[in-house]
Amino acid sequence: LEAIVEDLAVRLEARAASNPGSREADSGLLIDTFPHKTPKEYSLLLTFVRLLKVDTVVVMDIDKLYSDLQRDLANQGVKVVKLPKSGGVVSVSQDRQYRKQADRVLVSEYLYGKSRELCPRHVIVPFDKLHLFRTAPAALAPRDALPIGQGEPVGRGRPEVKRVEP
Repeated sequence: LEAIVEDLAVRLEARAASNPGSREADSGLLIDTFPHKTPKEYSLLLTFVRLLKVDTVVVMDIDKLYSDLQRDLANQGVKVVKLPKSGGVVSVSQDRQYRKQADRVLVSEYLYGKSRELCPRHVIVPFDKLHLFRTAPAALAPRDALPIGQGEPVGRGRPEVKRVEP
């Protein structure tokens, strides 16, 4: 995960540097992270802050996380802000068993439907009856190769569908 975030940070920085004064260069980035339960996850959060050059961290209703971040980010110039929960917000249970069950219910609803109206099942198809297709974006001519007066490249938005022989 750290390598992915590092790659993202490099790409974001390059994009902002390549177009100074653009929206990417002048705007910020909002990062929503996963809950931090273990020291490894907390360390990963600190790594994200460092790699993405975060200047403000907002912590919602977790006093320990807030104080830990204040302690660990104070020397890096990162501002840590505590945001209280609104009155009507209900906390999701932190119970691991409850979360596993909730995940199972969501996957089941996705596969079978809320009222079990869907019926996914295995189907065995003989290989000689199988037809495979590949979609690819249509070949686009460069703008300077187009006839004078034609604005958009030919074939834009229409993918090619090609049969693939197994």
